[in-house]
Amino acid sequence: MSQDTARSSTQEGSDRRVWVFFRVTLTVVVNVVFLIWLIAGAFMRSMRGCGSLFGSDKALCESANGGTSAGTVILWWLLVDAIFLVVWLVKRRRARLAAPSAE
Repeated sequence: MSQDTARSSTQEGSDRRVWVFFRVTLTVVVNVVFLIWLIAGAFMRSMRGCGSLFGSDKALCESANGGTSAGTVILWWLLVDAIFLVVWLVKRRRARLAAPSAE
C-alpha cells in the first residue's frame, strides 16, 4: 500500500465521520425544534382566554386560529424525518455500491 493510498483512505474515513456527525447533529436539532414548536403551540392554545366570553363571541374565540395545530406540526415533523430517512438510505446505498468487494 503506497503512502498516497493510506493518506487518502485516512482522509476518506475522517471526511465520512464529519458528514455523519453533521447529519446526526442536523437531525437532532431539527427534531428538538419540532418538539419545542409542538410544546409552544400546545401552551399557547391553553393560554387563550375565551372563558370570560359568552354566546357567539365565545364560539368565535374558540374557533379562531390560535396558531398551528398540533396535527399540522406532527405532520411536518414526520415529513421532514421521512426526507432525512430517504437521504440516509440513498447515501448508505451509494456508499455500499462504491465500496470495493472483499473477495
